[in-house]
Amino acid sequence: MAHAFRVFVLLQLAFLLEVQALLAQVEAGSRVRVTTTPAKPGRRIGSLVSLDADTLRYSRWDTTSVIALPLASVTRLERSTGRRSNTGRGAMIGGLIGAGFGLFLGIAASTDNSGWWEVGVDDVAVVTAILGAGGAGAGALIGSLSKRDRWEPVPLTPRLAGKPRVPRNITGLTLRF
Repeated sequence: MAHAFRVFVLLQLAFLLEVQALLAQVEAGSRVRVTTTPAKPGRRIGSLVSLDADTLRYSRWDTTSVIALPLASVTRLERSTGRRSNTGRGAMIGGLIGAGFGLFLGIAASTDNSGWWEVGVDDVAVVTAILGAGGAGAGALIGSLSKRDRWEPVPLTPRLAGKPRVPRNITGLTLRF
């Protein structure tokens, strides 16, 4: 009996420590992205109001009302680690598009046999480089106007996420009174 009581107390203590670890990882006011079990509304983004042992409360950016979700329905919780610009990504995409278009124009002009203008390999390379640089500049300008969040997953313990914990290497537990 005393052994079973010790096991019970240790399990309760472990559960409380898991809850405290979860609560410490994300604090009120953090920007969070919540994915729920019925994925009908999809991912929900908002500001965390509170996180209890069984309920997550957040407010969306477009409203002032607080939405409460049972933690059992939350399948994934992520917190924003900051926003970053898409300047580099835009420059890369714009440069590739510009260079591809320049290469296409250069090859198309080099196959023209009208004799009006001779286009050599060097000219194709120059057109490709010029249009690639122009595309990179335009892409960087467009990319700098948009921002994206970087998300970090907040681990949910299986008990808190509503998923049954599968015991491993345990065959059973018997309590006698």
